[in-house]
Amino acid sequence: MQKFLSTICFKCPECHAESNVDVEVPEFSWASFDRMSDLSSEGEVYVICPECEEAFDGYATCYSSGCEITLEDNGKTYEGDFPMYSPEPDEWADYGAPEHPHDIFLQSYSDMKALLDQEIQSDDAQILQRMVFTQTVSAMEAYLCDTLINAVRSDSEYMMNICNDYEPLKDKTFGLAQMASIKTDLNSFIFDHIKSSLRNEIYHRLDRVSRLYQKGLGIKLIEDKDDREKLMVAVGHRHDCVHRNGFTKEEGIKNVIFTTAYVKETMDLIKKIVDELERKIVEKTGSVPF
Repeated sequence: MQKFLSTICFKCPECHAESNVDVEVPEFSWASFDRMSDLSSEGEVYVICPECEEAFDGYATCYSSGCEITLEDNGKTYEGDFPMYSPEPDEWADYGAPEHPHDIFLQSYSDMKALLDQEIQSDDAQILQRMVFTQTVSAMEAYLCDTLINAVRSDSEYMMNICNDYEPLKDKTFGLAQMASIKTDLNSFIFDHIKSSLRNEIYHRLDRVSRLYQKGLGIKLIEDKDDREKLMVAVGHRHDCVHRNGFTKEEGIKNVIFTTAYVKETMDLIKKIVDELERKIVEKTGSVPF
C-alpha cells in the first residue's frame, strides 16, 4: 500500500543523529478542493530515527506547499516538503539509482518547461511558477544524488575517497558480529552503507555537495562563480516555496520574484550546470557514464 509522505531534516532528540526522514502524514482530501491553496490536512504522526530507531509522537499540519511536524515531547517543529505518495512497495524494495540520471533530469526539465506555459485559475498569481521552480530544483538534486551514487558504485577509487572524506562514513565502525553476518562480498557491504548515507544527504546544500564531488570524484561541481552565486540565491528562494508557502523567513512577506521569466532563467541555469557536470563525467570516464 502506498504511503503519503513528507520529508523532514530531522535531528534525533535521543541519539542526536541528523538525517532526512520520511514521515507518513494525513492525506489531503483531493475530491473537495477547487484550488491548490485549498489543500490541507492534519493529524497525529510518529517520527522514527533511522539511526537509533527510537519513535517519537508528533502532530502534522500539511498544506499546499509543505508540512509542519511538531514533536510532542519537546515541542520542536520541523518543516517538511510537500507530501507525496510513495512508490508501490514492490517497486521500492529493489530500488537503485537509475542508470541514466541525466536523461531523467532532461525529461523533467522538458515537462516543467511545458507546464510553465499553461494557464491556471488561482488567487495566488505565482503558485504554478513556484511549483515548477521547486520541482526543477528537486530534479537537479535527484540528478546530483543518483550520479554520485553511480560513480561510487563504478570505481573503487571513488568509493575509497568518499569513505575517507565524508563525515558520516569516515569514522564509522562495525563490530565483529556485524562483519561476520555479511552475506555478500565486502565491497557490496561497504557500498550499501555509502549509498544509504548519500541518499540521506541534502543536495541543495551546495557547499557540502561540491566537496563530495571534488574530493570523491575529482570534479568541480560548478566552474563559473556567477553561476554558483545565482544558484545559491535560487536555493534560498526554494526554501520560501517549500517551507513557507512563498513567504520570506525574515520579513514574513510574500516573495514575488517567481515571475515566469525568472523561473525560466533559473531552469536554464540549472540545466547548464547539470549538462556541464555530465560532460565532465563523460570526459573523465571516456564514455557515457555508468
